[in-house]
Amino acid sequence: MTTTFTLTDLGKRTGDITTAAMRGPVVITRHNKPAFVMMSIEFYDRRKREDPRKVYSVDTVPDRQREVLVAALDEALK
Repeated sequence: MTTTFTLTDLGKRTGDITTAAMRGPVVITRHNKPAFVMMSIEFYDRRKREDPRKVYSVDTVPDRQREVLVAALDEALK
């Protein structure tokens, strides 16, 4: 279960929020809507390492990914 605090809480309960963020991601709401996520640097680094997804523009996609994508598009258009 995600821990949630308000933006107002952030100013008044910083210690509680940072303690909760050491245990897992904390959602900070603004006007009753999720606006921010606070997490420990260890959790952030682990998430970054575990996520193999990459985003490329047409100009920066590596040749091998371009070949795979073009082949898949060719096959889909047949």
